Amino acid sequence: PLRMTPMDSLPPHREEGQVRLDCDRSFVFFPTKLDNPSLKLLQNQLYDLIVTVMRRNPELSYYQGFHDVAQIFLLVFGPTEALPIFEYVALYFLRDFMMPEMEASLPVIKAVDPEFALLFPDYAIFNIAIAAMLTLFSHDLRVYTDICILFDFVFAYRNMAIPPYIFAAILLLNKDKFSP
Repeated sequence: PLRMTPMDSLPPHREEGQVRLDCDRSFVFFPTKLDNPSLKLLQNQLYDLIVTVMRRNPELSYYQGFHDVAQIFLLVFGPTEALPIFEYVALYFLRDFMMPEMEASLPVIKAVDPEFALLFPDYAIFNIAIAAMLTLFSHDLRVYTDICILFDFVFAYRNMAIPPYIFAAILLLNKDKFSP
């Protein structure tokens, strides 16, 4: 069960400064046509959402892109409903992305197209994939409804092994851009 402790009653998390910087750069592509006060309100709500999750779970480490995932939950559910859902996702889905296991796409590519896989040293897939995986593609996709559909797909299956397959499929669909 999730702890329901008010954010202000907990000690600050060591990474709140970075959270603030990232939140102040959020909501660039959607929602569109926000006036400045509305944008600032959303950025502050996003900050509160992330910091509350981090303070309630100080063992978590913030990573660049965590705010990209959080903003989707904030937009879909609103600030009150997003908190327990996003906290659950952070604890039971996103924690695995803080581990050095992002090379999962390379075996998929090797199995489907061994010649194409030879173009990528093992570390290259890691470097290319990490941002997309950490943000569940929310930093790379620019259409809000596309991101929501992808999130629905990933979370409906409750299996974080799906993003490496999605990433592998994207690479394979675009292999002509990589081939010499």
